[in-house]
Amino acid sequence: MGKTRIVKLKDGIHFLKGIYTLKENGKIIRQAESESRKRMRRKLKKFRGLLEIGHMNAFDIYTAYQSWRGNYRRRFDAYHTVKRMDALYNELFIKNHTSEVNYG
Repeated sequence: MGKTRIVKLKDGIHFLKGIYTLKENGKIIRQAESESRKRMRRKLKKFRGLLEIGHMNAFDIYTAYQSWRGNYRRRFDAYHTVKRMDALYNELFIKNHTSEVNYG
């Protein structure tokens, strides 16, 4: 298959890590591809291990996550996805680990 193909707009167009879909009422829905979400979940889990062995500090993890979070919320309609990812972040780094985490 070549680089160019003709598709119906209702099937969605993949562009810049997003899927753009035209709805019946003319509204364009912009969603992120699921791979970005999966990749960040894997990174957070890996970051937890790196924090425990001392190869990363909590501030670097916090800034990396906030960068992903801000970009995701800004570019896509992803309120619930970000909320679930916040829950994972809190479970890995905040809940039961507050004595270890230092953000300053």
